[in-house]
Amino acid sequence: MTPRSLSRVLVLTVLMVSWAAIAAVAAGHAAAAPAHRADTHTRAARVWFPRNRLPLAHATGLGAAKPSQRMKLGIGFRDPNVSGENALLAAEQDPSSSDYHHFLTPAQYDTRFGGASATFAKALRWLRDGGATVVDSSGARDFIEISATVSQVDRLFETQIDSYKAHGVQFLANDSAPSVPAHLDVLDVMGLNTLMRPTTPLTNASASNRAPGSTLLGRATSPAALKGMAGEGALLDSITSQLKAETGGTTGTASGLAGLSGLLGGAGSSVTGAGSTAAGAAAATLPTVPAELTPQELWSIYDMPSNNLGQGQSVAVLGAGDSSTTVKDLGIFESEHSLPKVAVKVTDIPADGDFSDTSGNVEWELDTQASTGMAPDVHAVHLYFSQHLIDPDAEASIAAWVDDPSGPKQANASWGECETTPANATLESTIPTQFNNNEDQNALYGTGAPDALEPVAAQTLTQAALEGRTLFSATGDTGSSCPVLVLGGELGAGNGVLNQGVPIVNYPAADPHVVAVGGTVLYPDGSGATATRGLEYPWPYSGGGQSYFIGEPAFQKGTANVDRPCLSSLSGTPNTSLGICRGIPDVADESGDIATSSYDIYSDELGGASSEGGTSLASPLMMGMWTRIQAASRTGTGFADPDIYAVGDNAAEYARDFNDYTVGTNGAYQAGTGWDYVSGWGTPVLTPLMKDIDSGNTAPIQGR
Repeated sequence: MTPRSLSRVLVLTVLMVSWAAIAAVAAGHAAAAPAHRADTHTRAARVWFPRNRLPLAHATGLGAAKPSQRMKLGIGFRDPNVSGENALLAAEQDPSSSDYHHFLTPAQYDTRFGGASATFAKALRWLRDGGATVVDSSGARDFIEISATVSQVDRLFETQIDSYKAHGVQFLANDSAPSVPAHLDVLDVMGLNTLMRPTTPLTNASASNRAPGSTLLGRATSPAALKGMAGEGALLDSITSQLKAETGGTTGTASGLAGLSGLLGGAGSSVTGAGSTAAGAAAATLPTVPAELTPQELWSIYDMPSNNLGQGQSVAVLGAGDSSTTVKDLGIFESEHSLPKVAVKVTDIPADGDFSDTSGNVEWELDTQASTGMAPDVHAVHLYFSQHLIDPDAEASIAAWVDDPSGPKQANASWGECETTPANATLESTIPTQFNNNEDQNALYGTGAPDALEPVAAQTLTQAALEGRTLFSATGDTGSSCPVLVLGGELGAGNGVLNQGVPIVNYPAADPHVVAVGGTVLYPDGSGATATRGLEYPWPYSGGGQSYFIGEPAFQKGTANVDRPCLSSLSGTPNTSLGICRGIPDVADESGDIATSSYDIYSDELGGASSEGGTSLASPLMMGMWTRIQAASRTGTGFADPDIYAVGDNAAEYARDFNDYTVGTNGAYQAGTGWDYVSGWGTPVLTPLMKDIDSGNTAPIQGR
């Protein structure tokens, strides 16, 4: 057994022991909390949320927070008919059902599956009576976002918000488990601390201070010199040397590219499948390294039909903060690449909010320019922007998209955080130091922190699927780990290109009703509209792996390589019936490797014409490609994953519709034939994929 394998086994063994113990601890907290409060709170019964607090033993307390300081919180309420939703969703995806592809409108969902109006009214009254301002709420009556002062939050949730500091970062957090009136049927509470939030690798990227996930193309003398990318440069040097040796320095051949498999870590070709120049056709020249890919080159490389540019469809980007630069730079990008001008619609949530936050601008520029670059004839790109990239605002953005009756059928979220786990404040961790979020100075507040977004967003994303919508989400740039390095600015606060060791996956990518998109490193053969795939392999920092707590969705059942069992339920109960757990990614697309392969964009923050990469690129690229598939679909595809897996599980269709990567790694996982935890099904070959999904049609269907 290799040291890496032994280390992973040790970590997982300890995690299993720790999480198995949490059930009793959590139950004890849940049971003890009401008794602890009973002598001072004798009114109506309350429900406590013991998992919803940070492990604060290793933070420095600074005393009570300023009572007048305002906080943004989100409250999720339980859906009343989960079994009914699941049954209808299965019928919508079953060709033999009368409900097949008969998707709900938001109003129909609200009527059929929304929460009780009376209970929701009581919740609104409770919050307003407590002094909170209601910022936003969902049409399905399962989510409310509020703004409230610290003193109001303390009274409403019967906890105390204090100020803390750790590793130079100051934040607010509740000192004990929050509680709510039991009769309100609350599912979870978001925003009780100001530390945990979704992240994107491109936060605060600028021309002078590139974020860890921002390309360094042209700024470093060699890929090997890049911080946090050990081995990447050596891999590229080996690939280049091998190609030159086998082709005399001028020509790449199928056998030559196949011979690179040993350099990439395993047997077999890394570039097999339809559409690959390594699948039997000789390349004209060496792959272009470095590669700054244009939209037109990707149209050619991924075989996108020329008669379908996404007509009749629209796309959405879920983001936060200022959108003005994003809109302006999209127009410049379109002019530079001779693309049509796409209309931009912005929904600010709330409409009268403060949208001065510019920290995510480069991310939103990449998202819009990648998605419309792949589908340039869409009639609009719709930006659903909350004020900040925090859990309550992220859910508000998802809900606004899902509640919009004319909202796009596809949206992108290039942000994420560690999936919800039972390893949090109910247990002072016994995980070895290098993985101990309570003791290790870098991993502090990682897996031990509450991801309160997941339980609430999971309900909203089920609604999206019932409405025939698809959210595409980046799997992250930390390999077989999630971004646990919440503190430690020198490492990008968890965002950067670095495998952080804890084998937990990103959310929302891990959600069963999301298409999780991983990344590949792509070098073209040729340029412009005739470019082909010279070389492509899984990016070593592409997010991927198994969830330990989210069960395998129906569309993954029967997929041979999705084979890793769940560890426990979210309550900490050891797995006895959950069976196999969700695996990601579902598919992959060009992410580049930050240093030598990227995508042309225009960004004011980066000084103008620039290039970007990461799974933050792969996800909107895939959304744009799927938009073309939607444009050709006679009834609309609905949620994309069932179609993707139906093709993948069909050997003949898979061979022509996807480029399979059989070697490569993202840390704990290895690529292999067919679906794998590194690259999913691989990258799409769009024309045959489109035909197989919709009975041979590629022409867009207008007016839908």
